[in-house]
Amino acid sequence: FLRERYGAPAGAIRVVLNGIAWNPPPPPALDAAAQAFRRHWGVSDRGPVIGTVARLVSAKEFPVLLEAFHQLRGTVPSAQLVIVGDGPDKPAIIRRAYALGEQDHVVITGAVSMTAIPLAVMDLFVLSSSNEAFGLAVVEAMAMGRPVVASRVGGIPDVVDDGVTGVLVPPRDPGALARALQRLVDDPEAARAMGRAGRARYERQFTMERVAREVEQVYEEVARG
Repeated sequence: FLRERYGAPAGAIRVVLNGIAWNPPPPPALDAAAQAFRRHWGVSDRGPVIGTVARLVSAKEFPVLLEAFHQLRGTVPSAQLVIVGDGPDKPAIIRRAYALGEQDHVVITGAVSMTAIPLAVMDLFVLSSSNEAFGLAVVEAMAMGRPVVASRVGGIPDVVDDGVTGVLVPPRDPGALARALQRLVDDPEAARAMGRAGRARYERQFTMERVAREVEQVYEEVARG
């Protein structure tokens, strides 16, 4: 954007990727909170939990996610979908879930103060956006060791290493999204390996310590002239 809009020379640009300050509760407390979350929202432990954390807005393409989930349930009847977030599209999402006959398998929790708790319940994290500047929720999922299925849009390919920490799919393609989810549901060991790789990638690239260090380097470079 800087090059194309403003003609900035490439040598004058430094990219510092986003990071997150991630401090979830310690495992015993997190496990207890996750079990309480399951009980409160009726999330069973007898089937795979597909989940997302996002604002309920059109750019997140929830109709695509719901259709993909509906296709997945054709082969995995025990699958559940947990949507964490709030926004203006919530009524439309609920209507679509009913139209697909999935209302008993979809939970919409509203916004939460600590996303680590619902992430601890999820087996797979999914983001079906058609437009995403970066995808901090994806980084949170990776920090929790969750494999990611996400649209190949915006900054998402900078976050998800396709085939290593998750699977990238074309946007607005429920069939491709469903197949990616099916792939990881069918191979839980591969999914867990992607989750471990995602956690390692978060520790290498997406901590606030790394952000602070790289910003400091930019200041030092400018100060040196």
